[in-house]
Amino acid sequence: MRKSATGSPTRRDVVRNIGVAGLGAAVSVPLARRAFGQAKKPVNISFWTFDNPQQRPWVHKRVKLFMEQNPHVKVDFQWFAFADLGKKISVGFATGTAPDGFVSQDWFMPTWLDKGLLAPLDVKQLGYGSYDAFTGDFAKAFVDGATKDGKVYGYPMWFYGYCDYLNARQFKEVGLDAEKDWPQNWDQLGEVAKRLTIKDGDKFVRQGFKFAMHSSQWTMIQYNPILLQAGGKWFDDSGKCTINDEAGVRAMTIRASIAQKYGAEDPADSIATNPIPGMDFLKERA
Repeated sequence: MRKSATGSPTRRDVVRNIGVAGLGAAVSVPLARRAFGQAKKPVNISFWTFDNPQQRPWVHKRVKLFMEQNPHVKVDFQWFAFADLGKKISVGFATGTAPDGFVSQDWFMPTWLDKGLLAPLDVKQLGYGSYDAFTGDFAKAFVDGATKDGKVYGYPMWFYGYCDYLNARQFKEVGLDAEKDWPQNWDQLGEVAKRLTIKDGDKFVRQGFKFAMHSSQWTMIQYNPILLQAGGKWFDDSGKCTINDEAGVRAMTIRASIAQKYGAEDPADSIATNPIPGMDFLKERA
């Protein structure tokens, strides 16, 4: 472990042992206490995440517990809107004010790694005996975005599981059985959504189906599996963007069809209007 000129661990030493890109205090309390329990010089660490109502308080609680058990370490814990976090980290790297540790959306990881901005993790502190043992525990998509040259630079705090919800009463209203008539492909989804839609002139009273449109990230997250289903991919082996090929156009056509072909989604809903699809569903407007 590298020491400072005074023989005390530097802030970078502490950060390296805590981890980068989402580790924070949640998994490192006993390790940091054992390694630096006798350090007398105060250590200040900055840690950023985004403000998710469920996750942020959970992380915040563990940051507080970490500081209670390591009185010489002070963690400056900050959180930002989901769409702003990546921008702020980017600006921080450009201006030399980036935090010591942060939660990063995985699509930023190739940029951080390509520019050499991250410190590698010690997988043994995560309970793994080797690099292969660590990478063998996770999906290839995560491993590809969080590792480079046999070193690990990120730890997954969570994976999303996506669900589609059906309002069985609304299905019944239009002569459909939610158990038998739930859509199993995109064409069926469009037809069912069309039947579920209610309009008052040009105004939507109830959208038959609704994609999340509250941020650009969610738009792309939803588009990605449609692109893969259509046989497309973002880049070819040389790194050239292939999104405008036949598969990419088909995927975008499918994505837009709910509004354009079937008239079941309000085309006026966009990132600018910031609609929350979950709330629309609960209020039976979708």
